[in-house]
Amino acid sequence: MDFNIDEAEFDLEDFIKIFELGSYKSVILDDKLTVKYVNNTFLKAFNCKREELIGENLFSIKSISDIYMNYKTDIREAINSEGKWSGELEIETSALSIKWDKVTVMSIKKFDDIIKGYVIVAEEISNYKNVSSMGFKKCQEHYNCIFEQNHLITLLLDPCSGNIVDANLTACNFYGYKEDEFRKKNISDLDLLPKETVLKNLNSIAREDNEAIGETRGQYHRHRLSNGEIRDVEVFSGLVFMAGKKLLYTVVHDISDRKKAENLLIESEERYRLLVEMSPDAIVVYCNGIVVFANEQASLKLGMNHSELIGKSILEFIHPDSLEVAKERVYKAQVKREPLPLMTYKLINPIGDILEIEVVGAPLIYEGKEAVQVILRDVTERRKEIDRAVKIQEHRQGLPFPLENRVDMKTIYKPAKLLSGDFYLFNKVSEDVVIGLLGDVQGKGITAALSISATKVIFNDGVSIYKNPLEVVQYMNREAQKHLDEEYVSCICFEMDFKAGIMTVVGAGINEFISANKKGVWQRTTVKGPPLGMFEEVKFEQVIIPFSKGEIFNFYSDGMEFIFDYNRLNKNSGELVHEKLKACLEEKINTQAKLQDDCTWLSIKVL
Repeated sequence: MDFNIDEAEFDLEDFIKIFELGSYKSVILDDKLTVKYVNNTFLKAFNCKREELIGENLFSIKSISDIYMNYKTDIREAINSEGKWSGELEIETSALSIKWDKVTVMSIKKFDDIIKGYVIVAEEISNYKNVSSMGFKKCQEHYNCIFEQNHLITLLLDPCSGNIVDANLTACNFYGYKEDEFRKKNISDLDLLPKETVLKNLNSIAREDNEAIGETRGQYHRHRLSNGEIRDVEVFSGLVFMAGKKLLYTVVHDISDRKKAENLLIESEERYRLLVEMSPDAIVVYCNGIVVFANEQASLKLGMNHSELIGKSILEFIHPDSLEVAKERVYKAQVKREPLPLMTYKLINPIGDILEIEVVGAPLIYEGKEAVQVILRDVTERRKEIDRAVKIQEHRQGLPFPLENRVDMKTIYKPAKLLSGDFYLFNKVSEDVVIGLLGDVQGKGITAALSISATKVIFNDGVSIYKNPLEVVQYMNREAQKHLDEEYVSCICFEMDFKAGIMTVVGAGINEFISANKKGVWQRTTVKGPPLGMFEEVKFEQVIIPFSKGEIFNFYSDGMEFIFDYNRLNKNSGELVHEKLKACLEEKINTQAKLQDDCTWLSIKVL
């Protein structure tokens, strides 16, 4: 063998005889680590043939490199030391099968100390390093109990390389790999992070846990399954000793559903935040009466910038007229956790402007604390418009009968809300004829006021074209279908012809009226017909009643039906009915605080 050791300090043939007869694994390398000689014990241990090794670099031979993979650095440093080195190397054959070799490295030198090669001798010392076979069996049983039978996804990792040493059945089922497939993988094969980042993270955990074996670290990761599906996981890892080796005991929790829910919550909160910020209404959140959040509109309406507003008492902005009610509502929402129904407050801003504000609110949790969110809508201008509309409506309800010397007219008018849907109109046809209309439009407030204005126009147009109440009502029905959509109008139309002494009445949604003769005997009369605008082709009923001096006709909206009892009217004279109804109405308002519907009563006595 061409090894050039004739100048070495020992006899090669003697060394070869020793190596062949010995029980140690022995190998001779040249100065470039090329194998020049191996003994039979070495070949048997690594299950290879001499011709496969001679001439090869020691660390390029796979069977050897795999076993000593984690210790290349130690052996290389020993070789580079240019002297003799001896150490114990731990060799892993499976997760719980560990062998130990005592390795000795010696350099072969010429007389001038120039290194010509190396001798490596390895002696197995497992029997001295490992526990007894019975103890090892117990260890293995314990391992199977806490690892294999664990219902949690569990992995054993090499903290240096990231290689997966073992995986339990739950992990195999979750990731979709067989056990032998798992042991060929690195944890970076599962993690979406770059391999360098994954290994750096493992090394960091290992360094942190060197003095705290068993402690765990919870971290968020994204892992890829064998089918390509990406799952969100939370990973807890801690260092453990197993068969004399440090490993990372890693438990993986699948948190995909929780993460999805969290992401949806974050998205929902972001959308809500944008809605709040973009809301045209002022939105304020207060905790124990102190403002903790306000959107831009709140800053504008309350006359303060955002930083000034936070930390203020919500009651600082309440006008004295609304202060007591506001205090009670703050208590109900903050302490009793009750929602706040819509209510109008008066607010006063720092420059003294008084605002009419509609306020609605509800309890909520803000940054982990019980709080209240209120929405503030400035209705100052709208209230001014409503006030003007109320004055117009009150003026309209106070209109006199066109032929004042022919009748004595009395009215009762009580709206259920600020603006009523009830109304009555008159149109003087001649010096002897008047056509009247008592009606009730759908809706309340501004909507009702607009519908009343439209109905008034249609009524006056109808009277100018047609001269009797039936034709007027038919015309109004056609126009209502064209212009009022589904805003139906209930009404009763009547004509008083004083020259002929005839009352003609047509029903369209309001389908009854009552009359009294001179003796005070009351009679209720029904006139059939649906509300205006409900049907295109419909027949409206009309009745014709002769009248004379002293007789009384009473027309009323459906709200009055909740006030009076017709069966009791015969016990009262016609003159007392009006006052009796007013008293009943006041009593209802005082006891119920709120009417169920608008109440309008029109009493016409022929003079």
